[in-house]
Amino acid sequence: MKTPRSITRHGETQWNSERRLQGWQDSPLTALGVCQAQWLGEALREVAFTAIYTSPSQRTRTTAELIGAHHACDILPQDALRDLYMGDWEGKTREELQQREPEAFTAF
Repeated sequence: MKTPRSITRHGETQWNSERRLQGWQDSPLTALGVCQAQWLGEALREVAFTAIYTSPSQRTRTTAELIGAHHACDILPQDALRDLYMGDWEGKTREELQQREPEAFTAF
């Protein structure tokens, strides 16, 4: 028997709203991001989760905790789910990167 899986993205963060690349850097969920996670938790209320796997970032753990508030299950951070490392690009806007490194950004 196959185990069903659901995959979701974290709620909106401050850097998402500013169009900044996050990578391994963290920024907190915005008020909208908190609402998004709460809404998803409510929408999935009837789904029987046995666990919620998340990356170790605060934005994903907070999202998982808000979804998990509707479920009696473990929240398990996993390094393998960590976002891509973006090096010096982390925290920069797309516009900044297009100006500073147009060829590399286009290739990205």
